[in-house]
Amino acid sequence: MPNRHELTQVAFLRGINVVGRRVTNEELASVFRAVGYAAAVPFQASGNVLLSGPPVEDPATVERALEDALGYPVPTMIRSAPQVAAIAEATPFTEAQLAPTERRVQVIFLAEPAGAADLSLHETDEDRLVSDGSEVYWLPARGMSTAAIDLDVLLRDLGTNTIRTQATIQRIARKLAAS
Repeated sequence: MPNRHELTQVAFLRGINVVGRRVTNEELASVFRAVGYAAAVPFQASGNVLLSGPPVEDPATVERALEDALGYPVPTMIRSAPQVAAIAEATPFTEAQLAPTERRVQVIFLAEPAGAADLSLHETDEDRLVSDGSEVYWLPARGMSTAAIDLDVLLRDLGTNTIRTQATIQRIARKLAAS
């Protein structure tokens, strides 16, 4: 296991182990090792890979390696350990906004900052959105599958992205801190 200072970033992959695709943790780790990361620790078999090594300057290098290995495109969003810690601790919604919901904050990781995207066009009476640059925090009143928001339209408007629960990000942050 890598020592405390080796795991320095996380790759969040879109489309891993969904829609009939099954990729093992070892397959994922081997792709990252092949592009130069001595430690690549998949987390929860859902497209989260904790990495050690030089910062990923260009996610396209990782995306090409993943596509070559898996046979389909895998959009990849990279965040440093401090960024992951900040996302884990973020409180973008007030207690009044959280109270009527199931409190399952979703984090939409973006390949490019949201920029001029007008999130208010996508909000509903039951769904709240807050942008923090390269992430959009989404508070659905209930689960994702029953949300009132038109998620397909929102995600298309945001560009390349992938979604995780904030609870998952908190578990990843704890693993990074303990490594």
